[in-house]
Amino acid sequence: MAFTILKGNSSRRATPRPMTEATPGRYGARPYSGRETLGALAFLVLFGLPFAAFGVFALGVAPAKWAAGDIESALALGAIGLAFSLVGFGLVGGAVFGRRKIALESKSAWEHPDQPWKWRPDWAEGYVLDDG
Repeated sequence: MAFTILKGNSSRRATPRPMTEATPGRYGARPYSGRETLGALAFLVLFGLPFAAFGVFALGVAPAKWAAGDIESALALGAIGLAFSLVGFGLVGGAVFGRRKIALESKSAWEHPDQPWKWRPDWAEGYVLDDG
C-alpha cells in the first residue's frame, strides 16, 4: 500500500475572513441574524399570548364567582388563571429579554468571527466567571 504525502503551501498565513449571514464561522457556528431572532420572538409571543389571555380572563371571572358564593370555583379559577398568566407572560417576557441578550452576544461574534474566546465579555477581558 502506498501513501502519497501532500505538501502544502506553508507561506500562506491565515487571514481574517469577512463575516456574512451566508457563510458559517470557522468553528461551524454563525451568529444569529436579526431576522432569525425576530422570528423566534414573534413565535414565542404568539404562542404565549393565548395563555396570558386565558389567564387574565380566568382571573377576571374568579371575583364574580366568589361574590356569587361559589368559592370552590372561584379558587379553582384563580389558581388556573394565575398559572396560565405566569406561563403566558413568562414566555413573552422571556422572549423579549432573550432577544436582547442574544443581540448583545451576537454583536461580539460578528466583530470577531474567528476568535470565539472574545465572544464572552469575561473571556475577552482575560478572566473566566465560574458558574458551577
